[in-house]
Amino acid sequence: MSAVCGIFNLDGRPVVQEIMGGMLTAMNYWGPDGSGIWRDVVGGFVALGHLMLHSTPESVGDTLPRTNTSGNLVLTSHARIDNRDELFRRLNVSPSERAKMPDSTLILMAYQKWGQECPEQSIQNSAKRPLWRLIAGQIVKPLILDPLIERYLKSNTRE
Repeated sequence: MSAVCGIFNLDGRPVVQEIMGGMLTAMNYWGPDGSGIWRDVVGGFVALGHLMLHSTPESVGDTLPRTNTSGNLVLTSHARIDNRDELFRRLNVSPSERAKMPDSTLILMAYQKWGQECPEQSIQNSAKRPLWRLIAGQIVKPLILDPLIERYLKSNTRE
């Protein structure tokens, strides 16, 4: 599975590129299929990193972190959506767009439509329980928050 990490400098200082690069290097075994970094262009005090491991057909060709079409939302994720057909219908995705659409695009589209209600509205397993609750009960790769003096480093691995 993929790995995600991020830095949020609470004091507004720009993220040092070498720190983000070091986080990705420490986890590089998670991402044999590519990597990406997104950095806030306004202040530069937020950065997200992703190491890709293609584990589903929909993940092939996906690039993360990803922004929505208007550029006001950014996502990096370690996710899999099992109810794609239902989401395609609810989000009015045309059949021609469905085959190659990665889960990250669906997640962003769902968030644009439902906002913070997105997990309850869209990302569910076959038993119709929100997927994020299911994952919380079976954490394989927990998100590790490391509060420093004026910075948060986030990762789903301890390396």
